Amino acid sequence: MHITRLGRFMRMLRLEYSQNQKQMAGSLGYTQAYVSCVESGKKVIPQEFKKRILKSYALNAEQIQALDDIIEHSQPQVTIYTNDDELNIRLLNLLKDRLNKLTDGQKNEVLKIVAS
Repeated sequence: MHITRLGRFMRMLRLEYSQNQKQMAGSLGYTQAYVSCVESGKKVIPQEFKKRILKSYALNAEQIQALDDIIEHSQPQVTIYTNDDELNIRLLNLLKDRLNKLTDGQKNEVLKIVAS
């Protein structure tokens, strides 16, 4: 079974609070099956998920930052506004079509260009 970064984070919380997945699901107001699907990446992280975790667990600042980072980088899609700029649209469509064909080295090169 594939476990995502969020799944590892939630497992760490369960261990810290001596809970199993079913107990955590109850604390968060979800079913165990739903929590399992979120942890394994089969379901998108719901918007209210962070609020429910913060309400149910006393996270420290480092844990909150880690959760924010995990949620931000776990979303399967993003919305980008092109401002109807033809060049922006062309660039984004090319990236969309070829992203999964790029090697890690090529992706790192694109990141360097964009980050500069």
